[in-house]
This record gives sequence, structure tokens and C-alpha cells, in this order.
Amino acid sequence: MTAEVGEVNRIAFLDVLRGVALFGILLVNVFSFGADYPAWWGMTDQLAWQAKHVLFETKFWMLYSLLFGMGFFLQTQSPEYTTARSLRRLSVLMLLGYLHGLLFEGDILMLYAELGVLLLLLYRLPTNWLLSLGLVLTLSFPLGHLLGGDRGDEWPAENAMEAASWLEEDRDYSPLAVGSFTEVLAYHAAFLPERFWADWQYPDSG
Repeated sequence: MTAEVGEVNRIAFLDVLRGVALFGILLVNVFSFGADYPAWWGMTDQLAWQAKHVLFETKFWMLYSLLFGMGFFLQTQSPEYTTARSLRRLSVLMLLGYLHGLLFEGDILMLYAELGVLLLLLYRLPTNWLLSLGLVLTLSFPLGHLLGGDRGDEWPAENAMEAASWLEEDRDYSPLAVGSFTEVLAYHAAFLPERFWADWQYPDSG
């Protein structure tokens, strides 16, 4: 593709990559929609889980994050670009993330919106500064896990029987399984807004 950025509204290749990234994120998350790891106890289940773990986990949100940054760069090259326009787009993204968070506890759109504001503040810095900052932010993931420990969650279960017991309890008592639509919204609303640092340590995506 040889067209300049200003000559086209969309770059098809990037849209295709976004679709691939979203599919990979869905594939990773769909495993957790049904059960946690120990419940996948059959040989075929284990092979599928391990293939997902090795080939897909963390790969696609990294790709999507790269595309997010690339999209931001392309926006800044547009003759119509203004900081106010970017802030409006990020505000819409934050709103969509909040609405998504009312339906699903694994939202990551709000984190993208927050980091988008950080991009607006930093993208004009010299390249050397940005490279150094990128290295620091990259290391912050493992450091966040090391310093922050776990989130107090009781998962993963130690065996398939315990995982199955959790699933049965969820089916019987969880508002996500037996509650009304408004009860589901209220359940998720209790966890909003998400804490930025906790979200940064443990991005819920594929």
C-alpha cells in the first residue's frame, strides 16, 4: 500500500490486524467463560488449554496495544488533528469501557482510555526519553506482579472437583447466573471505577 496517510480514511491492513487481535483476545477469554483451568481435565481439554496458553495468551492484547499506539500516531499526522479531538475520542472510549464494565468484569477499554491521556502528555518528548520510558513501563508489568502479589482471589482451584464445586455454587447463587439484568449491573457497578494500578498489574485480556 503506497497511499499517504492523508489520502485515505482507513488503512485496510491495520483493520485486518485489529480483527485478528480481537479474535485472539476472544479466544483466550472464552475459555474462562465456562470454567477455570482445573475443570478442563480431559486430555483433549488439556491440549486445547495448553495450546491457548502457549500460542495465544498475552500475544493478542500486545498486538492490539501496538495497534492502539499506531492508530494514535496516525491521528497525530492528520491535518485535522487537535488535542481536543483526541480527548473527545478518549472520553467516548472511557464511556464505552464503563458501560462494558457494567456487563463484563474483564473490561480493558477504560485502561486504554487512561493510557491514551498519558500518550497525549508524553508523545512530544524526545525519542530517547520515550525509549527509556517504554523500557520502564515494560518492566513495570513483572515488577507490579512481584511487588503487588495476587489480588486476593481464591482461584485457581487445586483440582477439577473443587473447580466444579465453584461452578455449581456460581450457578446456584451468583447474580450473574440467577440475577436480573439490573442485579447484574449493580454487581458489576460495585467494582467501578477500577483502580488504575490494579488494572495495570493485571490487564484482563488475551
